[in-house]
Amino acid sequence: NFSLVTKDARDDDELLEVGKINVVSTFNNNVSNGLRLPATGGLTAGDIISVKMKVAGLNNTKSIKIQGSGSTPQKVSIDGANSIQVQSENAAFDLVYLGVIASSGSFIIA
Repeated sequence: NFSLVTKDARDDDELLEVGKINVVSTFNNNVSNGLRLPATGGLTAGDIISVKMKVAGLNNTKSIKIQGSGSTPQKVSIDGANSIQVQSENAAFDLVYLGVIASSGSFIIA
């Protein structure tokens, strides 16, 4: 049973939480928006990060970027990419941690 936590994409550094439904409801229309994955050192293969967007105004020119943690983003792979851009106002997906593959913390979108 995953509990809900609210996330704010305006700061570009809010961490997504493992074992929670991360509900993203705040976004800034005029600047870049982002969320960070937790450091992979504390993760175990099979850990799930659930994400639900509830953000009016997202589209192909205004999106939310999800990438690795830290001011210099930790090297991660999400379905083979270094980051993902979410453009759908009501997207819902799970990121499943696979472990370290080719020197990168690897996630798949489920």
